[in-house]
Amino acid sequence: MSKNSIKRQNAPTPVAIQPKLLIHQEQFDGPLPHPDMLEKYQKVGVLDVVIKLAMDANDRATKSNDAEIQAKNAEVRQFELNQEQDRKVQKAFNFGYIFGSIFLSLLVLMVFCATVYFAAKGQVYASIGFGATGLYGFFRYLGNFLKKEGK
Repeated sequence: MSKNSIKRQNAPTPVAIQPKLLIHQEQFDGPLPHPDMLEKYQKVGVLDVVIKLAMDANDRATKSNDAEIQAKNAEVRQFELNQEQDRKVQKAFNFGYIFGSIFLSLLVLMVFCATVYFAAKGQVYASIGFGATGLYGFFRYLGNFLKKEGK
């Protein structure tokens, strides 16, 4: 190989230089426009109108937030009232259940006493009737009690 061919192989390849584009972007967020825009509005003479519109928009947003907070507070109060009512109903139910249980227990005891009394007097049919009624009441009460305890 000749010297010229070696030089050509080692020579760097030319790279095309491309121009770069730099973009600058500003973003402004708030009820008022960007300060540069405010300056332009002031030159035109409408800055007071723009500021009033921004204040009105801010007032509407604040009222909207207040209304949402009041609605959530009302929901919480309603939920608490419902829970309180549920507790009262449960308490009344428990009182009724206890009172009914005591009353039924006394009634069953009285029926069994009547069964023993009639059996002692020799009235067999009355004794069997009261005994069967007493047993029915006892097992009925026991069944209801076990259902409640199982829940």
